Amino acid sequence: QIMLTYYQSAKLMGFIVERFGFTAIVDLLVEFGKGSNLENTFQTVLQKTPEEVEKKFFDSLRLERDKYAPVLSGLPPMFSVSNKEESFFEKLFGKSKNPFFENIKDGYELLNEGKFEDAEKKFLKAIEIFPNYTRPGNPYQGLAKIYREKGEESKLINILKDYLTFTEYGAEEARELAQIYEDMGNLARAEYYYKRSMQIEPYNLNTHTRLAELYEKQKSYSSETEERLVILAMDPLDRAKARYHLALSLYNNGQMPDAKMEVLRSLEISPGYRDA
Repeated sequence: QIMLTYYQSAKLMGFIVERFGFTAIVDLLVEFGKGSNLENTFQTVLQKTPEEVEKKFFDSLRLERDKYAPVLSGLPPMFSVSNKEESFFEKLFGKSKNPFFENIKDGYELLNEGKFEDAEKKFLKAIEIFPNYTRPGNPYQGLAKIYREKGEESKLINILKDYLTFTEYGAEEARELAQIYEDMGNLARAEYYYKRSMQIEPYNLNTHTRLAELYEKQKSYSSETEERLVILAMDPLDRAKARYHLALSLYNNGQMPDAKMEVLRSLEISPGYRDA
């Protein structure tokens, strides 16, 4: 009950912010702090009665619920009492015939059998029913695997982009897209997706290294220097190499004294480092 109450409160706060702006939340709290009752507070701040706000709020919840109707079709009540113990997936795939989950399940079975065309149809149908599902075992990852196996790069790009549109995560998929675009010579898009991956995994050393190398290709030496400093701060295994590459970026950026200092620091770490 406590969790449900917090969830309902969060949804109401989100609704008020969306319809009336964030300052409305602050103003409501100020009015309540003055001892004003609910009716007067809503009228003063929102110019609506509590009943009017409640009606609009429930209308918005119904619209949101309707988005999930296709994915809930055919599912039994998850909290129903049964004499037989059933797992969540037994409830999903046992007696019920939910088209969304059935298409995903069939898609992965066909994929494992190497029937790529049939699997592709199942995954695409699942996305058509409910495109928002991005948790493990989602249809996007199934389609991406098919397109990798078949070497269909344009389809792979599109499905990865679609996946990243719906998920807040996807660092690995963003890096894959970045690498594809970099190989294609589209460095601007590659930069975008490397940065997209770092929003989820900011301490991925390989991504920072790839981004620094990309800036070097673009001759954006100031940005490269920033990335080289980040790499050094992450304490890479080969610090002599990291300082040498920092020296190169500083040199290319016209910072000669700093570049010379970094070369010397590289040699202090590894006196036999030939490149330095």
